[in-house]
Amino acid sequence: MFMSFANPVFLYGLPALAIPVLIHFLNRRKFEIVDWGAMQFLRISDEVRRRNRLDQLLLLLLRMLILALLLILLAGPSFKSRWLSRFAKQPRRDLVLIVDGSGSMALQQNKQSLLDLARGKARKILEDFGSDDRFQVLVARDDVTNLSLQWNNSWNIVEGHLKKEIPHGSLNIVAAYQQASDLLKGSVAEKREILFLTDGQKHSWQEPNLVARLKTIQEAAGENAPLLRIEDVAALDAAKIANLGITRLNTRRTIALPKQEIAFEGEIQATNKEAANSHVRILVDHRPIGEVQVENLSPGKAKFHYTHRFADTGSHLIEFRLPADEYPSDDNYELAIRVIPQIHVQVIDPKFQLNAEGNPSLIGSQFLLDALAPIKDPSPLFAVERLKSDTRTSRSDSLGSTSAKVEILFDLPSPPQADLVHFVQNGNGLLIAPGDDFDPRRWRESEQGHALLPAHPIKILGSETDLTTAPRIDPKSLVHPVMQLFAKNSELLSAYFPKYWDLSTEGIESAQVLARLTNGKPFLVEKNLGLGKVLLCAVPLDNRWRTNLTDLGDYVRLMHELVLHLGSESGFDNNQPAASGLTLPERIAADSHMAITIPGGEPIRDRMREIRGKLRSLTLPGIYSFREDNQPSQYVVLQENRAEHLLTYMNEADWEQLKSALPNKLLRNEETAAGDTSAQNLFSLRPIFLLLLILFLFGEAWFARRHSIA
Repeated sequence: MFMSFANPVFLYGLPALAIPVLIHFLNRRKFEIVDWGAMQFLRISDEVRRRNRLDQLLLLLLRMLILALLLILLAGPSFKSRWLSRFAKQPRRDLVLIVDGSGSMALQQNKQSLLDLARGKARKILEDFGSDDRFQVLVARDDVTNLSLQWNNSWNIVEGHLKKEIPHGSLNIVAAYQQASDLLKGSVAEKREILFLTDGQKHSWQEPNLVARLKTIQEAAGENAPLLRIEDVAALDAAKIANLGITRLNTRRTIALPKQEIAFEGEIQATNKEAANSHVRILVDHRPIGEVQVENLSPGKAKFHYTHRFADTGSHLIEFRLPADEYPSDDNYELAIRVIPQIHVQVIDPKFQLNAEGNPSLIGSQFLLDALAPIKDPSPLFAVERLKSDTRTSRSDSLGSTSAKVEILFDLPSPPQADLVHFVQNGNGLLIAPGDDFDPRRWRESEQGHALLPAHPIKILGSETDLTTAPRIDPKSLVHPVMQLFAKNSELLSAYFPKYWDLSTEGIESAQVLARLTNGKPFLVEKNLGLGKVLLCAVPLDNRWRTNLTDLGDYVRLMHELVLHLGSESGFDNNQPAASGLTLPERIAADSHMAITIPGGEPIRDRMREIRGKLRSLTLPGIYSFREDNQPSQYVVLQENRAEHLLTYMNEADWEQLKSALPNKLLRNEETAAGDTSAQNLFSLRPIFLLLLILFLFGEAWFARRHSIA
């Protein structure tokens, strides 16, 4: 228990109570004793004299105590006591409790997750609510979930819902604060407060522009802006947390051909100084296939590498697992891999011809054919068919006899008559390689050409005779996953291009530059069209214009990567960010019978039209699978934001800096707002002191009367 005063200035009057005592003792008169005869009849006994002196002393003390009680009563005494406060009338309170449900709340402390600790704190706070108090409970992640749905004052209503919550995702502080403020707008309670239970991850609490966005919400609420209180779930020190986690896993592609090698590069971060070495277990389709040793981890980061070839077509799952520790969320990393059948490619070359021996001439598009399907290769990755454009006069020819997934237009003066727009929109790919015969005016004036081109070819730049100043590919521009393979130590970087088309992306919003030349000019430009993609190259991809591109070993790799990129199913990725929710291919018909398995939950079985609207609500990271009618199952992995697993926490200096940016509107832990007595469970002692004052006044009157009679 702890006493406090509403008006402590009155207590400065207490020392003045000693003044009457001092005066009494200083002014005591010394009488001269004279004996005379009749005195014997006036003497009182010593016992009566002592009683009178005691009565006088008690009367003096009683009057001093009355003055002291009056001063204390004016000072407004209160006791801080949870037990006593139950008997005091508290102001009505409306509270919005925000529980941090992000992935970092899965950290184990004393065999309990931080979310479990937050649940315990929430129970302790809300179970003490009075009958007039109300609360709502929000769980904050990328999206904010209201567990209460309405104002209530019973913890039992939300306890069951909170127990089902699984930590995942990132904390969206602004969205949670905005929703909590909106809930309190209509409140008429004397005390309105937002309480945030969090682990204090810097990743969220030091987000750029966080303070400015919180201020905007507070300013919109004006004087009625609720108080924000932030309470630590546990006092965490990142240096004392022994954690080993996979922070990154890269691969050039998640779509491959059968028996094509896929390389994986991962990064592990260790905070445990004792974990000098570790290992990564690898599973394919839930079956262990080996492990990779990782050394020199103490402390810091280390990389690991692994390559794998998938023999069968279809959907596959590869998992990388670390030994379990007190933070399980970053111990695993999964990727869904799609292995697709041999890709059929059509090359449209109007100048295609055979030589006298009946073999293709080693000019023009023949370089493409040799790169994609060498004659000596008995089982090439690509099935390539070459046609002249004048043999394709109808829309049915646009798919060709091989039902091609990718079409390459090699130096066509104008767009073909076939409906290539529809071809691409259905999920296929198109590569345009312009040369000397390419006529940009005819392409622009054609409705189909205008729809297909991801950039505007302006004119041919450079000269075949000037090799010294010929631009090369800028490695800094190779950030797209298709081109990352060539960003370092690649032969492609030594390719020079004396002549090239000047491509402009102005006015084409969906255009994306995949590679640039060293002079800044676009080399490869892409755009999405429906479910498919269109690529435009600045050169014709053969040996004309005196380029050395076709002489390099990376020419074959470049063609493979581009065709594989164009031939994969567009508009759908088997590895998706969890924050956006689950998505399935748009091609699935509304009447299709679907079966979807979700992590730790019951499978969903229904027609696609009934399921489509529910998919966005599935945000729990992990391994999903879906099956359409009687088709084989496909894996989908919802990936969590790995920045959430950095495990760095706000210290007191960081919190003070945040508090200073939001003066009088942000409190920490047990801090109390000015003038707020209800938050401290204060019980007013004024009634008790008033009763004592009345009793002492009656006592003083009785003593005074008794003394006068005596």
